[in-house]
Amino acid sequence: MSSIFDDILQRAEKLHTEANIGYASELPTASHMLNGDGGDSAMILDTGLADIFRQSEEMWKQKKLTRNQTDGTSALSTLKTSKDVGQLSITALPSFSTPNKTAVDTRGHGYDESSLTGDFTSGPYDSFSNKEIERYVESSFERARLEAERSFLNQQILERNRTYTPMGSARQFSIHSFNQSSSAAGGDISRLTTDLPIELNPTNSQPLEYQQNVFAQKVDAALRRNCQVLIRDALVEAVNEINDKDVSDIWEKIFAICSKPLLEEETVREMRTSKKWAEHVVNQSTKYLQEHFKNHMEAVVENNLTIAKRGGVPGSLSLIDAYLNVKQFSYAAIEDGGFYGKHPTWMVLFFCLRLGDLSSAATVAKKLFNVSHCSTLVGVISNLVNTTNIDPDVKIKLSAEWRQGSAMCRDSFKKAIYGVFLGFDCPEVNTSIEDWLWARLIFCKLHAKELVNSFKQLQNTICVEFGEEYFVGKSSNCIFYFSALLLTGQIEQAINVLFGANMLCHAVHFGILAYQLKSLVLADRVSSEILTCDVHDGTMCQLNFARVILLYVKNFELTNVSFALNYCFFLNKFELDNSVDNKGGSNLFESCVSRIVYLSQETDQILGKLNSHGERLPGLIDKFASAFNIQDVISRVAADTNSSGDALQACKLYALADRPIDAIKIVCRQLSLCINAAGGEEVYKKTVELAQWVAEKYNSRVDLGKHNITTLFTLIDLHTFFRLHKSQKHDAAVRVIQQLRFIPLDPDEVQSYVHSFDMVPEEVRPILPDVSIALMKSVVSLHESEPVGSHERAVLKIMPSLSSYTVP
Repeated sequence: MSSIFDDILQRAEKLHTEANIGYASELPTASHMLNGDGGDSAMILDTGLADIFRQSEEMWKQKKLTRNQTDGTSALSTLKTSKDVGQLSITALPSFSTPNKTAVDTRGHGYDESSLTGDFTSGPYDSFSNKEIERYVESSFERARLEAERSFLNQQILERNRTYTPMGSARQFSIHSFNQSSSAAGGDISRLTTDLPIELNPTNSQPLEYQQNVFAQKVDAALRRNCQVLIRDALVEAVNEINDKDVSDIWEKIFAICSKPLLEEETVREMRTSKKWAEHVVNQSTKYLQEHFKNHMEAVVENNLTIAKRGGVPGSLSLIDAYLNVKQFSYAAIEDGGFYGKHPTWMVLFFCLRLGDLSSAATVAKKLFNVSHCSTLVGVISNLVNTTNIDPDVKIKLSAEWRQGSAMCRDSFKKAIYGVFLGFDCPEVNTSIEDWLWARLIFCKLHAKELVNSFKQLQNTICVEFGEEYFVGKSSNCIFYFSALLLTGQIEQAINVLFGANMLCHAVHFGILAYQLKSLVLADRVSSEILTCDVHDGTMCQLNFARVILLYVKNFELTNVSFALNYCFFLNKFELDNSVDNKGGSNLFESCVSRIVYLSQETDQILGKLNSHGERLPGLIDKFASAFNIQDVISRVAADTNSSGDALQACKLYALADRPIDAIKIVCRQLSLCINAAGGEEVYKKTVELAQWVAEKYNSRVDLGKHNITTLFTLIDLHTFFRLHKSQKHDAAVRVIQQLRFIPLDPDEVQSYVHSFDMVPEEVRPILPDVSIALMKSVVSLHESEPVGSHERAVLKIMPSLSSYTVP
């Protein structure tokens, strides 16, 4: 065999020399050879193989060099594959029609070495290279975006600037390594589809801390029922189940303020600075404080029944009487009005107001009708049953009345009542933060025309003038500060207090409730700090709700992906900051799903799986199907998986998302890279198996367009061609190429193939040199092995066609 090739090379050198000095015209033409006018078969072999072999040598050198440069650069992960290679026969595969034939330019047999190399790698191949470069740049941007998102979700969200001393031991938040396999699952093709239902509570899921677990279970149950309804009822159930006094105290305040949605057509910021919001907070807060104080009085009386001697008609007056019997407040002297029952009238009147019982307050005020120097006050109290709005003129009279009598006033409860209506403090009576806050809120409520300004001033007093230092001090107990902020409608600061006090569980669920009620002022960017305050208005702050959620989920995103997805779901309207190309950011929920799939490798549990009938079995994300398109989420995970380098897993995910065009494009591109490549046999085998599975799955789909599915079948045919060629089945290999008809096999067809070269699919073009080389080798082998005859002549017709198969 070697002597034959040496002889061929010597004659090729002779022909090349003659062509360079102008004797090319003496050589027989391709048409002469095909018509039998060029002499015997030996002469045909001389001229045809001279051209073919030199061209193939140069092509082979270039391909080998390319392989050496790129070998080892592709790290393909293991994947699930499908049918056996032999299940799809050549005859079952569609072929290109005549207009789609590949083509290259025809040149004379007189050529030099430079023209061969240059012609075959110029023209459309330059265009193809440019497209490849553009695709590479695009994929690089996509990888940069994905890595930036993962870096942000993994690191930036964990930056905690603790403002407060933790109430308990600080919880440690570990950063999990991302250097894991990007493949979400491996194994054989049998795992690609299944008829078994997917267990939506993964066996490796671990329970959270008790309070976290209770909240998470209630939230999960609510989302399974309807993911678009408020979870307020679920939070109420969770608080009741926990049955802890401290927890209940926190959530009673939260439920009081976050009771109903108030946003109409304005923005959240506009609503939060409106009179509507001020009225809501004042009414709900005073109602809560009054109910809370009533419960306190009831508890005092119940614990001291003997001393309390509660009796009479059930109601506020009997409760006040019993409470005062227990407390036995001291008083310096009895002022005007004397006693109401066994206790001073002003004292009883104050506690009627403190309980919010305006009817009882009017009843007690009748004892003071004859006291001239407080007539204005008595009139105001008596009229509260009809209206709680005090006219500015009445306020002026009331203020004058107090200035006149304040110097002689020795009853602290009388002073406290005037303070309620005029807005000054009485520390002798209002000894607790709740009492002080109630008095200030009642003042805001009673003066409706000044409500917005007085309410704003109260907010400023709490968070700016007094602030954390006053309310927390050295006690390290932030609950008082949290209560003051919340009951004055400063939700963002209140959540931040819980966050800083190591009560992240309550901060998160409080934030979710406020967000659902559209009462939360959100940060403009998800990369912002947890709390950002307006430099001109310390009471107006923005909360980075997304960052709080992500920080909370970080604790259990790998141990309980179901609960992690639930909390990430509330971020489905948020977008990540985009620092790569300054375009719109990615959907944060989709990014979280992609990241959790990437880390947990629970692909089937989260996204679902195809059964043997091609139907998708539901996954964990299907509980959110009423809120968004599940296929879009799976497609996003597929895109990220592809950007991570796991193209075959991405193909399967696109199939799972019922995005066949994307699945076909990815597997075509991957198969194009693998066909006839040196090394990576296992990856190549799995690529082919997946390609066959995709082809079988979508062969009957008429909505995909002929081009996509035909390209896939062509690549599978080319795989079959190379398999036959390597198995020394050269006759069958040549027949495959004859059926595909995208390489000219007849000299008369070369020109038409040249003009239609642009119609060759991009995935097929890179492997045309390999196809040509393998085909030439098969032709040579057939010529050597077959006897002289008609079949030999048909085979030899291919040689001049391939020698002219060059690109302009």
